[in-house]
Amino acid sequence: MAVQKIAPFFWHDGTAEEAAQFHTQLFGGTITEISHYPDAGCDIHGQQAGQVMVASYDILSYRLHGINAGPIFKPSPALSLVVQIEDRSEIERIWAGLLEGGSIMMPLDNYDWSNLYGWCNDRFGVSWQITLPFGPDADRPVTPMMMFTGSVAGRAKEALNFYAQTFPGSTIELTNDYPEGSNEPAGSINHGRATIAGTGLMAMDSAMDHKFGFDEGGSLTIACENQDEINYYWDKLVEGGGEHGPCGWLKDRFGFSWQVVSNEVIAMYLVEDRDYAARAMQAMMQMSKIDIAAIKAAAKGE
Repeated sequence: MAVQKIAPFFWHDGTAEEAAQFHTQLFGGTITEISHYPDAGCDIHGQQAGQVMVASYDILSYRLHGINAGPIFKPSPALSLVVQIEDRSEIERIWAGLLEGGSIMMPLDNYDWSNLYGWCNDRFGVSWQITLPFGPDADRPVTPMMMFTGSVAGRAKEALNFYAQTFPGSTIELTNDYPEGSNEPAGSINHGRATIAGTGLMAMDSAMDHKFGFDEGGSLTIACENQDEINYYWDKLVEGGGEHGPCGWLKDRFGFSWQVVSNEVIAMYLVEDRDYAARAMQAMMQMSKIDIAAIKAAAKGE
């Protein structure tokens, strides 16, 4: 699997590994990494030592993450996953599986944009849009979709442009405005597509009263190779009204949550020396922006 710079990250209350197993069995895939909470830091994160912390897994050659972090947040349709599948019977099979304990947003049916499309939430709250391919260039089977609602409705196009400017090598592929008479704010788009740091990203606006919006329940991680990368994305994404959060989390000017993470630090949590991993975790839990050198020193007991 090619290196995936950006990956969706969903919040769970004790069901991250179960969700990973369900998704990999339904779509086909593999659980790639499971990390556990160490003894250190329990007073901060509030999770039981030994519980699964993060489950990372691949479906259709696309990386996803889930974290057990308590009941504070839940995934919502503000960040969904669009899955494009050529086989109608396969769409129907996956749709039926997702609806076991799930709920329907839009029934599986024929629409103007697809001859077979449906939008639902699975029993873990993860939101899915399952569809026949949108076009002959649909070479990405899984793509995150950001839905701009509430106070940020009408800003999806602005956000795609901001992300394309922030992530090197990015391109805007399509922004499709709502037609006149749609009751959406001027400049709103019903569909936008981009390639951001080599990863597909979709966006849309909706001024309807959805009762949900962006929060930590659904975020995107940025896998950074070094401290310079962390510093760049940390500063860039909060420009224009964003805010820094704890443990590598931040919100951009649209209220969308990102995690600026270090591949090197994540590897520290997976080593066999559990005391080393616990010290790394304890140091990270005290930080806002990730400081690789400081975490490495703490892990060594320095």
